[in-house]
Amino acid sequence: MTAQQSIPFYGLYGERDSQTDPGFAHIETIHSRSRLHDWEIAPHRHPLLHQILLVRQSVVDVTIDGVRSARPGPVAVSIPAGVTHGFHFDPAVEGDVLSLCLALLAAEVDPDAEELVRALRDWPAVIPLDEAGAARAALLVGQIRDECTAPQPGGTTMVTWLVRALLLVLARRHAELAVAKRRPGRQTIPFARFRSLVERHFREQHGLGFYAASLGLTERSLNRLATRGAGRSAKRYLTDRLVLEARRQLAYTTAPVAEIAYALGFDDPSYFSRFYRRATGRLPGADRQPAPRPADRTADPADAPAFRIGTRQG
Repeated sequence: MTAQQSIPFYGLYGERDSQTDPGFAHIETIHSRSRLHDWEIAPHRHPLLHQILLVRQSVVDVTIDGVRSARPGPVAVSIPAGVTHGFHFDPAVEGDVLSLCLALLAAEVDPDAEELVRALRDWPAVIPLDEAGAARAALLVGQIRDECTAPQPGGTTMVTWLVRALLLVLARRHAELAVAKRRPGRQTIPFARFRSLVERHFREQHGLGFYAASLGLTERSLNRLATRGAGRSAKRYLTDRLVLEARRQLAYTTAPVAEIAYALGFDDPSYFSRFYRRATGRLPGADRQPAPRPADRTADPADAPAFRIGTRQG
């Protein structure tokens, strides 16, 4: 087994099952999970989650794609899906970890903000924060925590807006600092581009040839790339993204199944139903209702539970 293959894929750290909820957002304190692992988060990857760490106090050792550095707080760390990362924390650390489903980050933003936010979506970034920036980011994270802990009517929209605001605040700071761009590992660059291409074109249901040609790769190389970056073949990655969007539309909209099928590039709704059943083991109608709210798994009242965007709370 190669070193690259030995790097584990997790949903949340230490949880082997990948989180594929179409509206998944999770916030917890750094302390709550890292204390369970003796403050050492070993190198790992998330195939379907983008993570943002906000360290308000203490020094954090950050390892991204094998490059390790010590960063004093306040600092934000943005980790796109598929990027290998690890941390070592001091027990006195204060901060939060926000984990976001890719479908949430894929939402369109203002054209003026797109380039700024894209830098965080596609590339890992360590962003030192000044006093004002740290206070603003902490305020937004606190508001996200409040919504996750005690959702109110309109919570879906509120969490979505707050997450976008946090991304933009961090992206602005990242741009201001004009951080010298470290060339990521060869595997990270094309996988980020592949992921971005998929987000723009998955509804068109192009074959692998389209993505391979767009990236200047052979289909075989594209498959190796996807396996390294997401732990699955390129074809499976495309299928999973299409299924994820279907689940999101089925759970959180009232659009007829046929309308969802056409919007996702299927010419025949019956074929969409067969495709969905092969991928999930269920007919589309079985996923029309959102899953019930999960119980709070933490004993620490400062640690908020996961929040499913669009899930009706009550």
